Amino acid sequence: MHRKKQWVIKLLSIIIVPCLFFACNKKKDPLSFEERNWLKSNEGTIVVAAEPDWPPVTFFEDDGTYKGIVVEYIRILEKKLGCSFKLKKAESWAQIIEQAKKFEIDVIMNIASTPERSKYLWFTKPYIDIPTTIVTRKDSLYPLTLSQMDGMEIVVTDEYQVIDYLKKNYPAIQPVKVKNSTNAIKRLSAGEFDAFITEVASASYIIEKEMITNLQIAGFTGHKYSLRIGTRNDKPILANILKKGLALITQKEREKIKRKWISLEQKKPAFEWDLPVKLGSTIFIILLSIIIISAIWKKQARYSIKTYKWQKAALLLLPLATILLIYGLFKTDYFYNDPFTNEERNWLTEQDGQIRFALSDGYPPFNFYDKNNKYTGLSADYIRLIEEKFHFRFKMVCLKNWEEVLKEAESGNIDVVSSIQKNALRSKFLLFTRPYVDIPSVIIARQETEQQLSLNKMQGMKVAVVKGSEVENYLKENYGYLELHSYPDPFSGLTSVSFKSMDAMVVDLPVASFYISKEGIANLKIAGSTGYMESFCFASRKDLPILNRILDKGLGMITREEKRTILARWFHLEQHPFYKTGIFWIITVVPIILMSGIIFIILAWNRSLRNQVSERTKELNEELEERKAIQRKLKETLDNVKTLEGLVPICAKCKKIRDDKGYWNNLEEYIQKHSYVSFSHGICTECSDELYGNENWYLKMKKKKKDKP
Repeated sequence: MHRKKQWVIKLLSIIIVPCLFFACNKKKDPLSFEERNWLKSNEGTIVVAAEPDWPPVTFFEDDGTYKGIVVEYIRILEKKLGCSFKLKKAESWAQIIEQAKKFEIDVIMNIASTPERSKYLWFTKPYIDIPTTIVTRKDSLYPLTLSQMDGMEIVVTDEYQVIDYLKKNYPAIQPVKVKNSTNAIKRLSAGEFDAFITEVASASYIIEKEMITNLQIAGFTGHKYSLRIGTRNDKPILANILKKGLALITQKEREKIKRKWISLEQKKPAFEWDLPVKLGSTIFIILLSIIIISAIWKKQARYSIKTYKWQKAALLLLPLATILLIYGLFKTDYFYNDPFTNEERNWLTEQDGQIRFALSDGYPPFNFYDKNNKYTGLSADYIRLIEEKFHFRFKMVCLKNWEEVLKEAESGNIDVVSSIQKNALRSKFLLFTRPYVDIPSVIIARQETEQQLSLNKMQGMKVAVVKGSEVENYLKENYGYLELHSYPDPFSGLTSVSFKSMDAMVVDLPVASFYISKEGIANLKIAGSTGYMESFCFASRKDLPILNRILDKGLGMITREEKRTILARWFHLEQHPFYKTGIFWIITVVPIILMSGIIFIILAWNRSLRNQVSERTKELNEELEERKAIQRKLKETLDNVKTLEGLVPICAKCKKIRDDKGYWNNLEEYIQKHSYVSFSHGICTECSDELYGNENWYLKMKKKKKDKP
């Protein structure tokens, strides 16, 4: 019955406790009754605007939709507050400010507080800080500060707060104002300006998207944008609602948004400093396991194994747990299952060193030979990574240019081609993998070209293209009126534009940026965009489908981190803060980890010893108390045993004693039987006088005793 009651109590606990938990954690409406009613009555009518061209903070996609950090915050606020806002598309930041003054806009999502704006807006606390940086070409001074920039041609984005910061703190700097950050970065890459002052988030996003390779962050200005939400000052209830909404956004949600859009802060250092962390963690796990096993083993040696069965299980499970932990730290290629079938693996083993891979020069940063005549570039990094994962080597075949690569591929003299796009003609003799990089094509013209160029405005112009490239086929199919001239490589086409043989060249943006920077072609610029994206793949002979499957699986084996590392090497801004160097992390992190591990081991060992001593002391005290209790019990028993207690019936005449069974016993026998007493017989003085008082010998003996001194 008692057990049934226990089970009922447990069952009720299981049911009641979660109910109490959910009841206690029921979300309370953060808004007051008045604020909630106001929000409901204005559902869908609160007009929200943000900077239309400030990627990745806010910007418009080609389909007209808002994107960026601020839009993510708007969506979270809608979810937290249980409402929906009306997003308004604006043409410029100046238009937003003007409409805010007229109260045509209720909320501005990304605005900095100034005395002027405070006349018509109320501001929340900052919800994100974005520092401004100095972006220059890689051939410029590094590092660079604002005090070193007198006389340099500097551009900033018009209507931005950093202009006031420069006027106040660096009046000698007279920046040129531009309307568009993307255009400014492209023009800086082409050499039109010396530097561009912009936010690190915007610079990172645009350069990653446009794949510009010749720029770097030369320094920080000391200024930052503290973005707030501005609300019209005739609606204080709206300001209070938004303040409460921002307070509901967790730090985890803020970090998630930041990581999604500000990729420069996510860029992995060249030095894989997580390796020392893994090694230090592994050493710590092994040492800790040894300590635990030793402690358990000593305990087993001291006591019976039967008494400590759980220690036996721990001795068996602990090594297994250690192996699993180390495996979790080092999930290398040696631990995963072979992605290839037996047929594919056997074929790859047989063809080791025999599959011909085409190498071509003149297409940096994808494929080219460096000053040491080493084949390098983005595609080269991919193929070397695939070789490493396959445990396999290709046979490299050097070819002169892209035209020869396609010719040899069609004839079957090479087996694999990189940095190639899929089309109907090439599909007749090649099989293609999944794309591994997408890049935009741009229009390159001379600096003297004033207007922005587009493909539909270039009729009558002589346009250079790389012979046999996919962009050449694209232009022929879609813009047949263009006067196209083919060149064997991008450099030849760019020099023809520089020397006025051609009016413009359509080429991949990173290729153009690489040559303009490396060769110092100062009279060229990016004059426009084609809107055409090239998707680069690996391709293999059509009569070897097994090779295509293997290459596609190889690209699938490349992790996201590895892809980001390769892209960062060739397409990212280069920033070199001291805390992102390998030496810094080796000097600081590794010793900290090792010292922390040693201290933790010492503390754990001391704690283990204290626990063992405490446990043993407790056991000894318990044993001592147990012995004392036994001694007390024995003493009490001895005190009580053979002790005569209570009434004893005795004969008044003969002095016999009656026992429990009713028998009369001699006094001496009864006492000897019920105690530890033994009797010896003698005669007292009174009885002696009574018996022998008349005898002479007795009288003489008594007299002698009396006469003795």
